[in-house]
Amino acid sequence: MTTNKRKDIYLTQWKPASLWQRLKISHQEKHWLLEEKSLTAKFKKQCPNLTVEILSEKWQAPLSYEKQQLGLKDNQHAWTRCIVLKCGQQNILYARTVIPNLTSGNTWFAIKKLGNKPLGEVLFNLKNITRSPFKILKRNYPWQYLEQNTIAAARYSLFKQDNQPLLLTEVFLLKI
Repeated sequence: MTTNKRKDIYLTQWKPASLWQRLKISHQEKHWLLEEKSLTAKFKKQCPNLTVEILSEKWQAPLSYEKQQLGLKDNQHAWTRCIVLKCGQQNILYARTVIPNLTSGNTWFAIKKLGNKPLGEVLFNLKNITRSPFKILKRNYPWQYLEQNTIAAARYSLFKQDNQPLLLTEVFLLKI
């Protein structure tokens, strides 16, 4: 089995948040996973020196679940921003933002200029945004920044403003 197929297996097993108990998610994990307000604000209460490390910002082919959620064809690329939120030197959250058609006419275009600012500081101050219900997952992740055999909880949701989509996936790197 190739690495890409292995990643597709990991990334296509998302469940509706209402099924959190079936995923062996604790009540404490549920408290974080189902937080509808800004995780950035919640983390800042515990870590006032919260920082963002940008891993990448580029056009690329979205992952299989991202294509499905965004209604993209296999050959379509989207602008993708991958970051790690840190409390001091400790990685606490990996976030992946995917936006198709990110041109100057796109509602989300200013996000390209966030730099080291957390998305949550901007996103939750915008008006007329809708957010889909969460999909959640708890399993071993294949991503390179996690130690092998790390079981992590994750969630994603689709934001829309002026009918323009933004898909946000968040992986909790610390035990929550």
